[in-house]
Amino acid sequence: MGRKAIACVILLAFGVASAFSETREAPPTPEGERWALLFNLGDLLHVGGFEDSYQAGAGALYRLTPSWSLRALLGIDHVDGETVDRTALGASVGAIWQPKPGTVAPYAGGQLGGRTLSETGQDDSFDFYFGALAGVETRIYRNLALFVEYDLIASWDAEGFTLRLGDVSGTGAGHAGVMLGLAAYF
Repeated sequence: MGRKAIACVILLAFGVASAFSETREAPPTPEGERWALLFNLGDLLHVGGFEDSYQAGAGALYRLTPSWSLRALLGIDHVDGETVDRTALGASVGAIWQPKPGTVAPYAGGQLGGRTLSETGQDDSFDFYFGALAGVETRIYRNLALFVEYDLIASWDAEGFTLRLGDVSGTGAGHAGVMLGLAAYF
């Protein structure tokens, strides 16, 4: 419970800071700061398996307007267990809307993507997913920002349709969850 509580407290802190802070307009975005490199940690709701495993991702974001952005992410989720090894490789694209860009900026959007799953003793599989996301981005330095977001995911695979509202099973098998990341704008 302690690790899940920490992840929820982090998400809540960003949300409260966003809701109750004075939203200042961000300095004018130079034409050269339309791009960002994104680095993230995967599902923070499932941190129990990190002893011999990892979840991470990287991608890019392109600002179409001050309020609208497109992003692409690549991710890996690997668990090296005593009896089972599991690796998921995925890619997604998304659209993000920031209603009030600024030092602390809430955002919402949608995403779609796919991933391959390889697990010891099972056939490799592929699933397609789409979903909604909501989060907060906080500028920590001129061109660096921290972000935290929650994803709600619907997916299709060989077993059918699944709706995931976070990985409450504790297995780490879900797509949805809390993601923490760093954006470097240029």
